[in-house]
Amino acid sequence: MKHQLLISYHYLMKKILNERINMENKINKFLKVYPWYYGLSCWLIFYDILNTIYLTAVKNLTASEFTLLTSIGLLTSIILLSPTLKIIKKIGNTISLRLGNFMFIIATILLIFCNSFIGLSLGQILYEISFLFKTMLLVELRKNLIYINKENKFIEYGNKASMKYYVVALISGLIAGPIFNINHYLPMYISLIITFICFYLSFYLFDVTEYDNTYKIEKNANIKIKKIWSILSIILLITFGLETGIIDIGIDQAKLFIQYSLTNKINIKIIAIIISIVVALSNIPAILGTKFFPKIYDKIKDKSGYLLSFLLILSFTLLLIGGFINAPLIIKIILMAIGYILIVMLKGPYTVYLEDLILKNGKGLEQDLTMYFTLARNLGGAIISALASIILIYHSITHVIWLLLLISIIETYLFYKVNKLLK
Repeated sequence: MKHQLLISYHYLMKKILNERINMENKINKFLKVYPWYYGLSCWLIFYDILNTIYLTAVKNLTASEFTLLTSIGLLTSIILLSPTLKIIKKIGNTISLRLGNFMFIIATILLIFCNSFIGLSLGQILYEISFLFKTMLLVELRKNLIYINKENKFIEYGNKASMKYYVVALISGLIAGPIFNINHYLPMYISLIITFICFYLSFYLFDVTEYDNTYKIEKNANIKIKKIWSILSIILLITFGLETGIIDIGIDQAKLFIQYSLTNKINIKIIAIIISIVVALSNIPAILGTKFFPKIYDKIKDKSGYLLSFLLILSFTLLLIGGFINAPLIIKIILMAIGYILIVMLKGPYTVYLEDLILKNGKGLEQDLTMYFTLARNLGGAIISALASIILIYHSITHVIWLLLLISIIETYLFYKVNKLLK
């Protein structure tokens, strides 16, 4: 009897060990696919590069309607956040990610083929909601890294993913303008093909806790749950919302600012080429910034947040100087381009830095906090976008850039308060 029990025990342990090895192999494949999936799926390639020209010149939206379209998508995603979170908890992170990619495809189809504002709004709404489901990728990455005892590699893998994004954006930016001039819809058709590729890649991505019940029980048994709505967490999420809102809205508004600053000086085809080149070039320092940010972080730790905040303020300052300075056109373009490049360069490192900071202070609540990331991001983006829409009814795009500069200063102050509370 004892001999049989011993054999059963050894068989069980061997089975558990084999399952563990199998899971680790799957996670290693996950870590290889993750950066490329992120680089292709965290934006709508070509569309996000040319959206200002595409929606204003091809779909004939005004600057105010363009900004309102973004607000509608963000506000709807905020309203639907709670039911979306319930769905995610019911179906799990793995299926949620795949569902988000399917919605991404539908959103792209609507944005390409609809000409009415209502149809475009529906596409924008689905576009934003798809990201509510796709943000579960962040939870999958963290849990999978914990499973193989590499939790401290979160920023490293986050930056690897950002680098892939910038490489793809660099290539896309170089060819977006010429392709757009051949046929205005051709870049959008390529975008649609890429969404299908992302949907395929999503089947290589999974949450290990949904497959290994032993791991789930073992890891979650002794977790000390922290309150989400502590003062620190609230300020962290507000800071995150403002930072991501400023950058996400700022990228589009900066492109719009450059476009309108050049409209009376050169024709739309040359402007499309200039913007695509600026977008392409912005990814070179972004790649370098993403590569070297982990090393900078290792040296100066939380002080790196102040560096990122300062560069964000500088970006909008350079845009305004480029718009107002009495200088040759090439100088104005260079100054505005540098301002835009800085905004793009900060997107990856700043976002990963704040995500890591928040998740470190909320272990055991990763799924909820990831959704609150999206809430903070969308709420920040919606408020800033709504303010920009109102401003554009009565004033020019220049006033929007002034608004973004002011909010970036406020965000820097909040980051100072966060550091004070952490200490």
